[in-house]
Amino acid sequence: MEGFKTHPANKPAATRFCFRVRVEDIPGPPLGRSLTLAHDFVKRNFDRDFSWDTDYVYTPTNIGAEGKAWILLDVDKNVEPKPDLDSLTLVAYKVTAIEHSL
Repeated sequence: MEGFKTHPANKPAATRFCFRVRVEDIPGPPLGRSLTLAHDFVKRNFDRDFSWDTDYVYTPTNIGAEGKAWILLDVDKNVEPKPDLDSLTLVAYKVTAIEHSL
């Protein structure tokens, strides 16, 4: 059926989570900062570990320095049917404090 979109019952709709952070506030080694944020977010919100097979984190170029940056996280990036830009949901967060729980 043309124009009709469905999502499998066991898979969420494709969502990209966007985090505005001061990179130096993320605990851990500088090149691991994006993964620290991604692991913590997935654990808290999806009750599972970050998966190298199904999740993807976009690391900003200044992750090893200081200043503000956007870190992007796709959770369940292999959702079917593949989303187009019109159906991708964006959820943005401004991170004001980081409390590492892992």
